[in-house]
Amino acid sequence: PIGSKWVPLMWVLAQKKNALGQDSRKKARIVACQTLDKYWYERDEMISPTVNPDAVKIMCALCLQLDMTMETRDQAGGYLHAEYPDDEEPVYVRMPDHLHVILKDHPELIARSPNGKPAKFFRVRRALYGCQKSCKLFYRMFRDFMIRSAEKLDQRGYRGAGWSQSEIDPCVFYRRLRKGFAVLCC
Repeated sequence: PIGSKWVPLMWVLAQKKNALGQDSRKKARIVACQTLDKYWYERDEMISPTVNPDAVKIMCALCLQLDMTMETRDQAGGYLHAEYPDDEEPVYVRMPDHLHVILKDHPELIARSPNGKPAKFFRVRRALYGCQKSCKLFYRMFRDFMIRSAEKLDQRGYRGAGWSQSEIDPCVFYRRLRKGFAVLCC
Protein backbone atom coordinates (compact mmCIF):
# COMPACT_ATOMS: atom_id res chain seq x y z
CA PRO A 1 0.00 0.00 0.00
CA ILE A 2 1.05 3.58 -0.67
CA GLY A 3 2.95 5.10 2.26
CA SER A 4 3.75 1.74 3.90
CA LYS A 5 7.28 0.91 4.94
CA TRP A 6 8.94 -1.89 3.00
CA VAL A 7 12.08 -4.00 3.05
CA PRO A 8 14.12 -4.91 -0.05
CA LEU A 9 14.91 -8.56 -0.80
CA MET A 10 18.11 -9.96 -2.24
CA TRP A 11 19.43 -13.29 -3.48
CA VAL A 12 22.10 -15.11 -1.49
CA LEU A 13 23.98 -17.59 -3.65
CA ALA A 14 26.36 -20.24 -2.30
CA GLN A 15 28.44 -23.02 -3.78
CA LYS A 16 28.19 -26.10 -1.55
CA LYS A 17 31.05 -28.57 -1.29
CA ASN A 18 31.05 -32.28 -0.52
CA ALA A 19 33.22 -34.07 2.09
CA LEU A 20 36.17 -34.10 -0.33
CA GLY A 21 36.03 -30.33 -0.82
CA GLN A 22 34.72 -30.55 -4.37
CA ASP A 23 31.87 -28.41 -5.68
CA SER A 24 28.71 -30.45 -5.32
CA ARG A 25 25.68 -28.16 -5.72
CA LYS A 26 24.58 -24.58 -5.82
CA LYS A 27 22.22 -23.09 -3.27
CA ALA A 28 20.12 -19.96 -3.62
CA ARG A 29 17.80 -18.35 -1.14
CA ILE A 30 16.05 -15.07 -0.86
CA VAL A 31 16.53 -12.95 2.27
CA ALA A 32 15.34 -9.59 3.54
CA CYS A 33 17.86 -6.74 3.68
CA GLN A 34 16.90 -5.12 6.95
CA THR A 35 19.29 -3.34 9.28
CA LEU A 36 18.70 -1.91 12.76
CA ASP A 37 18.87 1.71 11.67
CA LYS A 38 16.12 1.18 9.10
CA TYR A 39 13.78 -0.80 11.34
CA TRP A 40 10.70 0.93 12.66
CA TYR A 41 9.90 -1.47 15.52
CA GLU A 42 11.00 -0.89 19.08
CA ARG A 43 14.29 -2.64 19.76
CA ASP A 44 12.84 -4.77 22.61
CA GLU A 45 10.20 -6.17 20.25
CA MET A 46 12.81 -7.78 18.00
CA ILE A 47 15.33 -9.21 20.43
CA SER A 48 14.98 -12.91 20.99
CA PRO A 49 16.51 -14.59 24.04
CA THR A 50 19.52 -16.83 23.52
CA VAL A 51 20.70 -19.61 25.76
CA ASN A 52 23.13 -18.56 28.47
CA PRO A 53 26.60 -20.06 27.83
CA ASP A 54 26.72 -21.14 31.49
CA ALA A 55 23.58 -23.24 30.94
CA VAL A 56 25.31 -25.06 28.09
CA LYS A 57 28.38 -25.69 30.29
CA ILE A 58 26.15 -27.08 33.04
CA MET A 59 24.43 -29.38 30.52
CA CYS A 60 27.82 -30.64 29.31
CA ALA A 61 28.96 -31.24 32.90
CA LEU A 62 25.73 -33.09 33.74
CA CYS A 63 26.10 -35.31 30.69
CA LEU A 64 29.65 -36.21 31.69
CA GLN A 65 28.80 -36.77 35.35
CA LEU A 66 25.64 -38.82 34.74
CA ASP A 67 26.99 -40.68 31.67
CA MET A 68 24.23 -39.24 29.48
CA THR A 69 24.28 -38.63 25.74
CA MET A 70 24.16 -35.22 24.14
CA GLU A 71 22.87 -34.43 20.66
CA THR A 72 22.77 -31.35 18.46
CA ARG A 73 20.02 -30.65 15.96
CA ASP A 74 19.18 -28.05 13.38
CA GLN A 75 15.67 -27.03 12.39
CA ALA A 76 15.97 -26.68 8.61
CA GLY A 77 13.90 -23.75 7.40
CA GLY A 78 12.86 -23.07 10.98
CA TYR A 79 11.94 -19.43 10.48
CA LEU A 80 9.45 -20.33 7.77
CA HIS A 81 7.29 -22.10 10.36
CA ALA A 82 6.70 -18.91 12.35
CA GLU A 83 3.89 -16.62 11.22
CA TYR A 84 3.50 -12.87 11.57
CA PRO A 85 0.40 -12.13 13.71
CA ASP A 86 -2.40 -10.38 11.85
CA ASP A 87 -2.87 -7.87 14.69
CA GLU A 88 0.67 -6.44 14.41
CA GLU A 89 1.94 -3.84 11.97
CA PRO A 90 2.47 -5.64 8.65
CA VAL A 91 5.88 -5.98 7.02
CA TYR A 92 6.08 -5.53 3.25
CA VAL A 93 8.93 -6.61 1.00
CA ARG A 94 9.98 -5.46 -2.44
CA MET A 95 10.80 -8.19 -4.92
CA PRO A 96 14.38 -8.28 -6.21
CA ASP A 97 15.04 -6.68 -9.56
CA HIS A 98 15.06 -8.97 -12.59
CA LEU A 99 12.85 -11.62 -10.95
CA HIS A 100 10.77 -11.75 -14.11
CA VAL A 101 13.94 -12.58 -16.09
CA ILE A 102 14.87 -15.40 -13.69
CA LEU A 103 11.36 -16.85 -13.88
CA LYS A 104 10.88 -16.35 -17.63
CA ASP A 105 10.37 -20.12 -18.12
CA HIS A 106 7.73 -20.17 -15.38
CA PRO A 107 5.54 -17.07 -15.82
CA GLU A 108 2.83 -18.62 -13.61
CA LEU A 109 5.13 -18.11 -10.60
CA ILE A 110 5.21 -14.35 -11.05
CA ALA A 111 2.62 -12.77 -8.77
CA ARG A 112 0.34 -10.24 -10.43
CA SER A 113 -1.46 -7.23 -9.06
CA PRO A 114 -5.22 -6.82 -9.73
CA ASN A 115 -4.46 -4.79 -12.88
CA GLY A 116 -2.44 -7.69 -14.35
CA LYS A 117 1.02 -6.14 -13.98
CA PRO A 118 3.75 -8.01 -12.08
CA ALA A 119 3.51 -7.18 -8.38
CA LYS A 120 6.49 -5.41 -6.83
CA PHE A 121 5.51 -5.47 -3.15
CA PHE A 122 4.23 -8.31 -0.95
CA ARG A 123 3.05 -8.59 2.62
CA VAL A 124 5.18 -10.99 4.66
CA ARG A 125 3.04 -13.73 6.25
CA ARG A 126 5.84 -15.97 7.55
CA ALA A 127 9.13 -15.14 9.21
CA LEU A 128 11.86 -14.51 6.67
CA TYR A 129 15.64 -14.61 7.09
CA GLY A 130 16.91 -11.06 7.34
CA CYS A 131 13.76 -9.56 8.88
CA GLN A 132 14.68 -8.30 12.31
CA LYS A 133 11.54 -9.59 14.01
CA SER A 134 11.77 -13.12 12.55
CA CYS A 135 14.03 -14.46 15.30
CA LYS A 136 11.61 -13.36 18.02
CA LEU A 137 8.63 -14.80 16.12
CA PHE A 138 10.40 -18.15 15.73
CA TYR A 139 11.35 -18.22 19.42
CA ARG A 140 7.74 -17.49 20.49
CA MET A 141 6.38 -20.20 18.18
CA PHE A 142 8.96 -22.73 19.41
CA ARG A 143 8.41 -21.85 23.09
CA ASP A 144 4.63 -22.08 22.75
CA PHE A 145 4.94 -25.49 21.11
CA MET A 146 7.35 -26.80 23.76
CA ILE A 147 5.23 -25.77 26.76
CA ARG A 148 1.80 -26.57 25.26
CA SER A 149 0.18 -29.74 26.60
CA ALA A 150 0.89 -32.95 24.69
CA GLU A 151 -2.52 -34.37 25.61
CA LYS A 152 -4.87 -31.50 24.77
CA LEU A 153 -5.48 -29.82 21.42
CA ASP A 154 -5.23 -26.04 21.24
CA GLN A 155 -7.75 -23.81 19.44
CA ARG A 156 -6.06 -24.52 16.07
CA GLY A 157 -6.07 -28.29 16.65
CA TYR A 158 -2.37 -28.68 17.47
CA ARG A 159 -0.73 -30.61 20.27
CA GLY A 160 2.38 -29.42 22.05
CA ALA A 161 5.44 -31.22 23.33
CA GLY A 162 4.50 -30.95 27.02
CA TRP A 163 7.88 -29.73 28.30
CA SER A 164 8.49 -27.22 31.09
CA GLN A 165 10.41 -23.98 30.67
CA SER A 166 13.22 -23.13 33.04
CA GLU A 167 12.54 -20.18 35.33
CA ILE A 168 16.22 -19.23 35.25
CA ASP A 169 16.92 -19.39 31.49
CA PRO A 170 14.05 -18.92 28.99
CA CYS A 171 15.92 -21.00 26.40
CA VAL A 172 16.17 -24.14 28.53
CA PHE A 173 13.34 -26.66 28.53
CA TYR A 174 13.13 -29.90 30.52
CA ARG A 175 10.90 -32.94 30.78
CA ARG A 176 10.75 -35.76 33.26
CA LEU A 177 10.78 -39.21 31.70
CA ARG A 178 10.14 -42.67 33.15
CA LYS A 179 13.84 -43.40 33.44
CA GLY A 180 15.23 -39.92 34.05
CA PHE A 181 14.85 -36.59 32.34
CA ALA A 182 15.62 -34.71 29.14
CA VAL A 183 16.91 -31.16 28.82
CA LEU A 184 16.86 -29.00 25.71
CA CYS A 185 18.82 -25.79 25.22
CA CYS A 186 17.85 -23.66 22.24
